[in-house]
Amino acid sequence: MSTQVKTLIYAIKIESSITTGIQVSRIKIGQTMDIDSTLRQYQRTIPAAEILDLWEINPSIGRPEMGVHKLAEKYAFQRDRETFIFFTR
Repeated sequence: MSTQVKTLIYAIKIESSITTGIQVSRIKIGQTMDIDSTLRQYQRTIPAAEILDLWEINPSIGRPEMGVHKLAEKYAFQRDRETFIFFTR
């Protein structure tokens, strides 16, 4: 019996602050086969890092996390590589 390892796309909040009633969140989006290890890596330098969401990969799409990036970029205030900054009320 073999255990299949799933590749996941993740969204991890690495920073959040509220200024004049607007919440500013920095979200990192990427791809991993071991979300626990990935989260631990973020939490070494950013203890408050938390998983916001996980998606299973559709293997028929080339680089599926890029689709998530494209959607996130549509709503983000700013993008710096894999990190997106969002403003919310």
